[in-house]
Amino acid sequence: MNGIQEVGGSIPLGSTKYRQATRPDIAIYIKDLEGGGVQRQRLNLAKAFASRGRRVDIVVGCASGSLASEVPDGVGLWELAPVSRWRARWSVINASFGAWPATMAGVALNRKPARAFCYLSALADYLRRVSPRSLLCGAPTQNLMVCLARRAARVECPLVLSEHNDFSGGHELDDGSKGQAIRAMSRILYGDAVALVAVSEGVADDMVRRLGIERSRIRVIHQPAIGADVADRALRPLSHPWFEAGQPPVLLSAGRFAERKDFPTLIRAFATVRQKRPCRLVILGDAGSADDGTARETAYRELAKELDCAEDFDLPGYDPNPFRYMSRAAVFVLPSRHEGMPNVLAEAMAVGCPVVSTDCPSGPREILDHGRFGALVPVGDVEAMAAAISGTLDATPDRERLRQRSKILAADRSAALYEELLLPLASSGPTAGHRRAVNRP
Repeated sequence: MNGIQEVGGSIPLGSTKYRQATRPDIAIYIKDLEGGGVQRQRLNLAKAFASRGRRVDIVVGCASGSLASEVPDGVGLWELAPVSRWRARWSVINASFGAWPATMAGVALNRKPARAFCYLSALADYLRRVSPRSLLCGAPTQNLMVCLARRAARVECPLVLSEHNDFSGGHELDDGSKGQAIRAMSRILYGDAVALVAVSEGVADDMVRRLGIERSRIRVIHQPAIGADVADRALRPLSHPWFEAGQPPVLLSAGRFAERKDFPTLIRAFATVRQKRPCRLVILGDAGSADDGTARETAYRELAKELDCAEDFDLPGYDPNPFRYMSRAAVFVLPSRHEGMPNVLAEAMAVGCPVVSTDCPSGPREILDHGRFGALVPVGDVEAMAAAISGTLDATPDRERLRQRSKILAADRSAALYEELLLPLASSGPTAGHRRAVNRP
């Protein structure tokens, strides 16, 4: 039988005792607990929900990862067991009543269906046995999997689906046969949701354009990027020698080593600034599991050598606490070609770090209020980025003003807005008795 390991003992999954003690008001599905932006946002949201008296479960495909230690006490943690891609294919087909043509194109006939669908059966089992009062999810293939799992479970659990990225420039819903299939499935399955959430006005507009969804169905709720513990985390020790007193100013950026982040433009802009004044560049992040990410890391180092700035360029890797870097950096720079609603801008502003960003779709313009809170430069424009960095170094903005602006992405604010959608659905009972659990079917 499937089982769940709890503090204090083992109780069979679906046990009456467990369901009565801990039936969650809100379940949040996340693919894993690695250090991605969506994962951090969902953890921030879970913490905010719990602090507001909600019972919360986090349901993941993989419970290990750099953020595993940040799942708070009082929030249930469930780990789903995947099946093979072939078994996932049949799970999708069996769950797809009402969506057959699109599902056949998107999954059943796909030689290698998205790994997200390998968790469909286990999530359906969770929904049947634990019966959460509502379920949140984000990202296209994960949203589709959750919709199909709910159909397979034959439950009435209300769904709230969110989108976090602009649907262009390499997004899963971009052009191509895979994107066309996912869009076709989305147009049908997103109708199962009681609410659709976009993290920015730009993402909402893209959902209308790409998926044909009525704009009135979409609610814009900014990401829960800023948790209550930001100030404390910013003060924690940092051993990197470049951030010690008396050192040259450090330019900082952060993100996965993906093409859309466009770190080469930042490295070139840094080399230009460095020709005129002492400074250094640190990029937090890693290649992830993708081979092309590893190749990009090598390319970044080679580019720095080519531009003769390698001695002042560092890639220290991913850090689950970027705030201690941001609070000590001179400028945070976002060079992206496209985003949904970039957390890192608000995170840097939350600790008073000045920011420079590309005016990419979408998000930076909303966060920076058309440039009032930080310079916006054209995508891929090295000279404009270098000039904006130099200008920011010359005239540091009011740091407290930046902190106040960052609150538009505060986790508690996002939680309150989500609750406006969920109040008719979720119980407002206390969290007492909701013990942390890890389910490993």
